[in-house]
Amino acid sequence: MYPYAIHPITQQPCKIPDAGWRYATLNTMLKQIDLKLVEFREDHTQPPYRKAHLLPVPDAIEDNLDIDSEEENDEEEDEVAGLQVMPSVIYRQSQVSVKYLRQLMGYKAFDNPKDHEVLSTIIQYTTKQNSLIFDFYGGSGTTAHAVISLNRQHDLKQRNYVLTEMGSHFNTVLKPRLLKAAYSPDWKIGKPQKRDDGISHTIKYLKLESYEDALNNLNLTRPEGVQKTLTEAEDTAGILTEYYTEHMTGIEARGSKTLVDMNALEEPFFYTLKVATGGVGVTTERAVDVIETFYYLLGLRVKRRFTVDGVRVSEGTTARGEKVLVLWRSVKAVSDEALKALWIKENWEEKISPALIYVNGPTSLQTLCPPTARWSVLRTEHEFARLMNTIEEIK
Repeated sequence: MYPYAIHPITQQPCKIPDAGWRYATLNTMLKQIDLKLVEFREDHTQPPYRKAHLLPVPDAIEDNLDIDSEEENDEEEDEVAGLQVMPSVIYRQSQVSVKYLRQLMGYKAFDNPKDHEVLSTIIQYTTKQNSLIFDFYGGSGTTAHAVISLNRQHDLKQRNYVLTEMGSHFNTVLKPRLLKAAYSPDWKIGKPQKRDDGISHTIKYLKLESYEDALNNLNLTRPEGVQKTLTEAEDTAGILTEYYTEHMTGIEARGSKTLVDMNALEEPFFYTLKVATGGVGVTTERAVDVIETFYYLLGLRVKRRFTVDGVRVSEGTTARGEKVLVLWRSVKAVSDEALKALWIKENWEEKISPALIYVNGPTSLQTLCPPTARWSVLRTEHEFARLMNTIEEIK
């Protein structure tokens, strides 16, 4: 241990802190002293302490400032210019992030954005290299930008993020910001200053069905006999109340697209919903990705996707580690016999060795399973209905 903190008045080595010196090398300590970032006490009997700035430090200090931590190794040192780390506070002037986002987007795109460098520091201190970071109030996308910046700095650290945002600025601010952040770290008036520092990055975003969309896609059809039963019931008021509050949706809305029309899954590539697009009652038919919806319900971790002879194939694993193969087809275009012929030709039983195989539409693929095999075929519609807690007859 070097007694390299010499008191400027007594010229004696200062007392060493109980936890040891914060800086690992003599040069680092001397540099902090030269920059007047180390404050000495009245004499050498007490250890000095490091200054913490509540305002941006001068440029001369920013260029030479190192933020050290006893818990970080050399590869994880955080060297954020102008950023000060205090025992329980990380502070940076708000105008820094405002000006940065304006340069990135080319205009004032968002009021009061958070500082992505501050969040990078917090994330680096509190998460692991492969952590998944959640931000349920995505805002302008600062959290995701912070993760992208960390991944750019450290190739081996591949953190991921999940954001949720309901504001209309998602398409105008949040998504464009993340695309720009991945393309280049430096921007001026909306133009990249570096074009060779982009990182490989995939951004996947989902638009959830709104309450209004769910209502717009409910088709209520009262089965024959139900109306007669309700009309002839002695306790008409009580029966109607119970029917409307507990049974009507499950009975009359059966087959509605908002609840997933199971029979329509025989043509899964053309599934649509009515989506509100303007004033009250204005809707437009739009395609819906029921395939991806099924994977989320199933908890499937998709490893590979490919298409063979009109059949879309997805290979993955469940949370329990079971190998799964999902086969999607247009039942009109790919018959059951054609599907079985494709199974034999591609030899997926040997190449992939799945434990579970999901197939949409009627199929007898299970008949190809030899007695010694340990795979089984499930109808996708049946599993979809179970996971959606929907009980209905599937043709």
